[in-house]
Amino acid sequence: MNARDFDRRRFLKGGALAAFSLPFLRILPSSAASVQYPKRLVFFCTPNGTVMDDWWNGTGCGWGRILDSLKPFQSKITLVRGVNIETAYKQPIPKDHWPDNNNMLIARQALGGPDDFSPAGISIDQQVAASVGKQTKFDSLQLGNTTGSYCGIVSSLGPKQGIAPETNPLNAYNRLFADLAPNDANAAAKLRATRKSVLDLVGSELGDLKCQLGAEDRVKFETHVTSIRELERTLDQTTAAGCKAPTTKPTMATKAYVDVGKAQLDNVAATLACDLTRVVTLQWSQGASNLAFQWIGISGSHHGISHGSEGVTAGPDQRKEWLVSIEQWYAQQFAYLCQKLDAIPEGDGTVLDHTALVWAHEQSNGQTHSRKDMPYVIAGGCSGALQMGQCLNLGGVAHNNLLITLANAMDVPITSFGDPDFSKGPIATLLK
Repeated sequence: MNARDFDRRRFLKGGALAAFSLPFLRILPSSAASVQYPKRLVFFCTPNGTVMDDWWNGTGCGWGRILDSLKPFQSKITLVRGVNIETAYKQPIPKDHWPDNNNMLIARQALGGPDDFSPAGISIDQQVAASVGKQTKFDSLQLGNTTGSYCGIVSSLGPKQGIAPETNPLNAYNRLFADLAPNDANAAAKLRATRKSVLDLVGSELGDLKCQLGAEDRVKFETHVTSIRELERTLDQTTAAGCKAPTTKPTMATKAYVDVGKAQLDNVAATLACDLTRVVTLQWSQGASNLAFQWIGISGSHHGISHGSEGVTAGPDQRKEWLVSIEQWYAQQFAYLCQKLDAIPEGDGTVLDHTALVWAHEQSNGQTHSRKDMPYVIAGGCSGALQMGQCLNLGGVAHNNLLITLANAMDVPITSFGDPDFSKGPIATLLK
């Protein structure tokens, strides 16, 4: 059997009608109302832990003051705590912050040491991108803001294959939107030229495939082909309305943390609206970030404030207030991205509704380097795959299982991820 015959047989075995829709966007051929818009997965990663009493207030579903700016999106958000990064405690344990960003999306203990550690496996964003990435111009996108070499990656292709984020928003803009001017009326046509019709991509196989189908299935197949064409037309109309390059193009002078952050958030929103990729990581600073948040009146190092070190001599109450203010600022950036995505209509919802937007922390408590009781904010729901409007205390479940759940929401049917010692499958209370 030659390779062509094998590929065709595998295609048929999977079910022609179902398999044919997967390379583009999933659709049921029975009705235009059944169009399913693309799902996206975005990680928003921040350093140095949080203040749990002000993130989750009380024992019930209490939104702490850190999350005040997210309350307008409360019905589209689920708060999750009680998640442990158990892999960070597996011997031999790297010192300081080395297990943390290397574990956040990878769920395996870091490799190497004693003073230089590397990712030990593929990250969940890349696992998902390997499944859905061929449907878009870019398999995935890694963006950053003032990241560095120390614990400077969250995304990885495999052991010791960390992916450095693009920290220059102008470079990211030029790569993403080289063929798309702001407010371009021909956005859909340009995307079609880049993406091409899924029918064009597999056109050479369609005639052979049709010949191998029975009369009844041949009618269904023709209906299915027509529905794909209709879906592409619908998507062109949607894209023409929602796909725009950021109206303010970053410049070489875009250097301040606040300005770079906003530019990268705008890049993320436009990239998703244009369906250039469906998997994104945005990393804020690096492990043990020592940034001084002077724009909100805090001059000491973020890391020093969390530890009472690096020249920060203030007492614990003052340091707590500073940490709350820093976390509130990050929450405002997360809210800004929610607002951007929720303002882009898509079918009967918005781009936010079809996205799993996940705020993940390096640690839960920077003072103690704790990776227990980790906090997560999940917004959007990923086209209804995830239950929103909840507060879930999962009581110590390993974070491997949260990552499995997110992959399942993206229609990647894995049951194990990362270190198999801690992979028990998806979290039922989060999935619909």
